[in-house]
Amino acid sequence: MSDQTCSFAGCANRIKNTLRKLCHTHYLQFLAGKELTPIRKQIRTSGGCAFPGCGRPIRSRGLCKSHYAQQLEGKALTALVERIPDGAVCTFSECGRPEYSIGLCQGHYSQHYAGKELAPLKTVLNKDRTCEFSGCINKVRARGLCYTHAGQRNRGVPLTPIRSKLPRQRALELRAQGLGHCSLCDQDKDLSEFPWSNGRDVPHSYCKRCKAIKRKASQNNLTFAFVEALYEYQEDRCAICGSTNGEPGKGSDWLQMDHWGGCCERSNKDDKTCGKCVRGLLCGACNSRLLSWYEQAPEHLRVIAEVNDYLTNWPARAVRQRDFD
Repeated sequence: MSDQTCSFAGCANRIKNTLRKLCHTHYLQFLAGKELTPIRKQIRTSGGCAFPGCGRPIRSRGLCKSHYAQQLEGKALTALVERIPDGAVCTFSECGRPEYSIGLCQGHYSQHYAGKELAPLKTVLNKDRTCEFSGCINKVRARGLCYTHAGQRNRGVPLTPIRSKLPRQRALELRAQGLGHCSLCDQDKDLSEFPWSNGRDVPHSYCKRCKAIKRKASQNNLTFAFVEALYEYQEDRCAICGSTNGEPGKGSDWLQMDHWGGCCERSNKDDKTCGKCVRGLLCGACNSRLLSWYEQAPEHLRVIAEVNDYLTNWPARAVRQRDFD
């Protein structure tokens, strides 16, 4: 390519086509059949904005993005709002959060924008904290407690330690030995002592006895520990006849919870009781047949010593006085 300059008047570019003696740009104009015109000066795309005192990176036509937008809208170029310096914090008293706009953090700026009086912001929950319940290592979910302990507090029950889940490998090893692990009594028991899930063909995590105790505790607004103590006090026997026939947790539990009839009014058996009217655990015959007749019989017929002793000394009353007062 020759070092001669373009033959177009005022063009100092080197020629591209020696026959026409034109530079690359003017030769393209000639090939397109256009009239040759002066080449526009190349717009600077590096360095700072041409607006005095701006210095932001160039977006187009020697201007930064913001000044170029002003020019496109036909506005007079004006100085831009100063950028927030690095490390700037909210000017509200003892806030300390990063500045968002007009000297305020995002939270206080939202208060200002809504026309409200500026006030301290709520403390953001630190999700990396652990539960405040002694010995619990779960992360905080609400008001200093983990999900499980927060649920206990919302239900109004005393906070208790969370039972750890049995590792899958340990569960498989026990099942190979014909055993299962009850997460309530924390004991390894024969698989025949567990109810089974027909859908998944696996034993439940509660044994039949503990499941029956848990159900009775829930239905009568009692704690698991109290009902378990009542079972142990009666040695899993009927409090009147002392029978042990039946299997806890099989179908409807063979030991039934007896209540003093003058307390809670229940329209059906699924209604919960207050728990204070619970007297003891009885077999179906003593609870449904014997007591229902005996308590309404004339006084001269109420001569069964075992029943009179039961009605005088409730097992539940003895358990409360011994362990829960």
